[in-house]
Amino acid sequence: MRITKFGYEMIKQASADVTPENICYEVTSNRGGCIDQLKCEYLGNVDYCYSDRVSNEAYCAIVLWTWGMRAIRALGYSDELWMKNKTMGALDMLNRARKTGIEITTDPQPGDGFYRKSGAAGSSGHTGLVVAVEPEKKIFHTIEGNNVFYYLGKRYEGVWGWNYPYGYIAKKGFKFMKYQNIFDNKLISYNMQTNEAGLTVAGDSHQFNMASMGTYAGIALLAGAGITKYMGKW
Repeated sequence: MRITKFGYEMIKQASADVTPENICYEVTSNRGGCIDQLKCEYLGNVDYCYSDRVSNEAYCAIVLWTWGMRAIRALGYSDELWMKNKTMGALDMLNRARKTGIEITTDPQPGDGFYRKSGAAGSSGHTGLVVAVEPEKKIFHTIEGNNVFYYLGKRYEGVWGWNYPYGYIAKKGFKFMKYQNIFDNKLISYNMQTNEAGLTVAGDSHQFNMASMGTYAGIALLAGAGITKYMGKW
């Protein structure tokens, strides 16, 4: 697969929060050590991030924006446009992308942010990062926060990977925000592989250890549950 440098760096930064050795999950609703840390990182204010307003806030948009900011800092890019996309709301993330001229499509590509509808009461939707696509299998893989996942037969909610069939693009109203093209359209290549934990990861051709990158391919299936059973309520 091919991806821009910024898209690649966003996936790398997201992958730092997705490893089988250090699962990032909620301890109480929308709270937990790593969840709180991501909220603090988003706000840049350790004192304020533990206030009730933020600590109880859904965090899918928070972690997506934070991964982008990490990537910007790692690459030394200007954060002017990205700051205009800063929000804690999934639907607002999509609306801000439109307002700031970021391309929106229904075609998933690695490095894209995504927005989709959610079945959760009071939710404006859900958002995350596309990390890989498999057109021949008609699925795309993501890393996202504030979602239910199963690992080694145990249920969690937190930051992890998922895979969606292409049929869900229309069913769930997916929109893909072309974040990877914000800074540079020049493409680099990377490959997918499966590691010993069953994670779908991106193999590196640029001297970077990608062992923790990517998503869990068939989390619910591997846990003995049908994936659509859990996807249906989101």
